[in-house]
Amino acid sequence: MRSRIMRYVITLLCCMALLYLALNTFDYFDPMMLCYVRINKELVGGRRDTIKQAIRLLKKTDKPSYRTLCAYVSRIRERICIGSDWHIENPPRGINANGCYLRGTKTIYLKPRPDEGDTVVAQRMQTIRIYSQLSAEFEDGQ
Repeated sequence: MRSRIMRYVITLLCCMALLYLALNTFDYFDPMMLCYVRINKELVGGRRDTIKQAIRLLKKTDKPSYRTLCAYVSRIRERICIGSDWHIENPPRGINANGCYLRGTKTIYLKPRPDEGDTVVAQRMQTIRIYSQLSAEFEDGQ
């Protein structure tokens, strides 16, 4: 009986470890804070690892902003932000922005960056902090 229980416990722990690894391969998952953020990187020129590093840095340096991110953002996508239609307005706005947030989507868009390093991670952390706060303000109706 005792060996059967141990077998179930070990099987359960192995399944939980595999689930954790699977979720953290492509997305950001923090089971202790119940935080899951889906990450979609740009196929050419995107870096998923700098987004994950930026989220970890945010967790380490600014806990309230990290909680805001976990509560109000469900996805971070690497994609160029365009704030206007270039067919109507010339030139298009927002193409050089570091990121953007579309109200009501719980999605933050970050400008694709093929480079890496501490400055890129810090810049992405600031962008994520700003737009997660905007998402929270929209969801709370402020």
